Amino acid sequence: MDACPFQYLARPQNPKGQRLFYALLLFAIALAVASVASPGYRGVIALVAVGAIVAALVVFNRYVIAEYLYSVLITGEGEPLFVVASRTGKRVTTLCRIALADIRSIERQEPKERAAHKTPAGYAKYIYLPTLAPKVCYRLTALSRYERAEILIEIDDPAAQTLRVLCEAAAADRAETEEND
Repeated sequence: MDACPFQYLARPQNPKGQRLFYALLLFAIALAVASVASPGYRGVIALVAVGAIVAALVVFNRYVIAEYLYSVLITGEGEPLFVVASRTGKRVTTLCRIALADIRSIERQEPKERAAHKTPAGYAKYIYLPTLAPKVCYRLTALSRYERAEILIEIDDPAAQTLRVLCEAAAADRAETEEND
């Protein structure tokens, strides 16, 4: 992979994730105390407490400490790829890699539009939002030979415009290459 013409680091931007994490953790502690006080239902209450702890850890990992890096990388063959990576502490994990020319649309969505939108049948849906309930996100619709997908990302308007321009240029380059072959 060569140089990055586009890179955007998305960090959690509201405290809703932290509040949910602490609420789940307090709920789990309260259940643990209740399981000691109630010997008849100790197993059931302890099981629910463990579930609350697991949910708290998932929320913590996804919405409190995780950062998403959205970038465009150029492959050795010269094809630009849109890559989503998750950074948690020092660990970076690649979550999504798709050819830029396969991205058909980039749409701005607010919470009401996002709630009303139905993912079409046959499309996979990937949510890469660091904020629990962002005010604005972007929906990328990708259509390739192998997969149909909708990808939700959280970037600002100038970055979305840059990504849109890069997608259009990649699609034009692919069309020109296919025409010449």
